[in-house]
Amino acid sequence: MKKILIICYDFPPLPSVGAQRPSAWFKHFPSNDIYPIVITRKWKENITNVADYFQKDSDHDEFIEHSSSLLIRSCYKGSVKQKLFNSNNPFKRILRKSITLTEHVFRWHIPLLDETHFLYKAAKKYLTHNSVDLILVTGQPFTLFKYAYKLSQQFNVPYVIDYRDGWATDHAIPHPILKILAFQEKVLEQKYVSSASLCCAASENINIENNKLFPNTKSITHENGIDLKLIEKLKKETAVNQQEFTICYTGSLYDQHNVSDFLKGIDLLINKIPNAQLKVKFIGITLKPSSNIQLIKEFQKKHPKTIEIIDTISHAEAIKAQLSSTLLLKFDYTGQHLGLLGAKLYEYAATKRPILTVLSIENKQTTFFPNRNVQYMVTNKHEICNTIENLYHNFIEGRIIESDLTQEEIYSFSREKRVSDFASVLKKI
Repeated sequence: MKKILIICYDFPPLPSVGAQRPSAWFKHFPSNDIYPIVITRKWKENITNVADYFQKDSDHDEFIEHSSSLLIRSCYKGSVKQKLFNSNNPFKRILRKSITLTEHVFRWHIPLLDETHFLYKAAKKYLTHNSVDLILVTGQPFTLFKYAYKLSQQFNVPYVIDYRDGWATDHAIPHPILKILAFQEKVLEQKYVSSASLCCAASENINIENNKLFPNTKSITHENGIDLKLIEKLKKETAVNQQEFTICYTGSLYDQHNVSDFLKGIDLLINKIPNAQLKVKFIGITLKPSSNIQLIKEFQKKHPKTIEIIDTISHAEAIKAQLSSTLLLKFDYTGQHLGLLGAKLYEYAATKRPILTVLSIENKQTTFFPNRNVQYMVTNKHEICNTIENLYHNFIEGRIIESDLTQEEIYSFSREKRVSDFASVLKKI
């Protein structure tokens, strides 16, 4: 079997969307004649907020070996920021932001300021005593691209870099200062990508942009997908709530998400149908900071019976929550006209529950099963209110509310198939 060393920061049990991509490689590579060695952080169970995220791990690495795979869970040593995240003290907030800014500038040159450096040390230790055929890293964090480059130079092993989001082309850089600092990272990106054997991306649009920026490095699209077997198993265990029209959102929020219009739309709906059996669940939004979290908490005070905020739960429990809901909520600040879809869309679609996609831009075009009843794309409070109202009346009248996607269409974006296609490419390197 071809041996591939995979270095990633997000990995289960961290309940993030980013953790599912390398987890799928680890799960499906062996059946495609690849032996995966994953080096990741030793994540604790039940991480529910940003303070938990920055807590140091226990003091010894963990090795979980099977006949066809190896998982190395390396200990994160903690950050000085961890004591500042739960504080409302203005001085501590400024200090936290200053530390973050310093890390962005100097983490490329000073290991002490790079919170992913421990993964590089673990990988170097492993490669000192073991040989592999290929190194595969996934970003963010993009500092892992640097370490793939370094390890390749030190041990003469080719490497592949994987983009879940764009780097230099990322339109989600939140702060003007960080956009200025991104200039230095463009130079670094050119260096690390140009030496890679292959560059792959989760969307066709990122792949196209990378082809333009790095024409000498082969670039392919390796889209996200869903764990179809898990979803099918959970479907048998989960029933839709027939008593209450439930809207469910799972995952993190970003400042660019149009949460404000969604809440205004819900407010309009409640005024139109005062006694509606309506529940809106936000699951796992407290894991990463966003200004939208406070908006939701304030709205919850106004409508405590309608809005429910639930701590981060396991990936399987999140899918169960989706399956038991009537309507799934998705926020999209980039639009889908260029093929920037996000992993959540695939997972939502596989449940066959209708999806309300709240856009931050006016463009409603999509590359994901266009002109089908998979998602309802809305841009303002009136569209949000009217769409939910129509679906609510269907629900009250007992009509089936689900998409018309076939099982063949759903299988086409399963992790099993997409990892198999990806493995075929990797084995040729």
